[in-house]
Amino acid sequence: MLVDKESHVGGKTEARKLKLSEAIRIGAALRPQAIGTFYAQGGSCVLGAAYEALGHKMGWCVFQHEVYPALKNYFDVSDGFLIRLADMNNGGKSREAIADFVESLGK
Repeated sequence: MLVDKESHVGGKTEARKLKLSEAIRIGAALRPQAIGTFYAQGGSCVLGAAYEALGHKMGWCVFQHEVYPALKNYFDVSDGFLIRLADMNNGGKSREAIADFVESLGK
C-alpha cells in the first residue's frame, strides 16, 4: 500500500501519513488523466488518483459514495474542497497543477 512515507529524523526512520498533494502526484503517475469521472478508459481524475494512491483499486464501478468519504476521512478535507478539485480537473487543469495548488495550501 502507498499510504505511508518514511522520514529520517535523528537517525530514526518514522512513518508518516501522505499529504493529499503527494497522493495526487503518486496516483497521477500511475495512469493518464480522465475528465468528468473518477476512472475511464484507463485514466483517473484528480480524486481517483488520490484514492488509488491510498491503495484502493480503480475500476468502472467506483462511485462517489466510496471515494469522497475515503478522501475526506484520510485527508481531513470537506466535500466542498473535493468538489473544487474535481471542478479544476474537469476544467482542464492537470493533476500535477492541482497537486501544486493543494500543496500551496499545506495539504
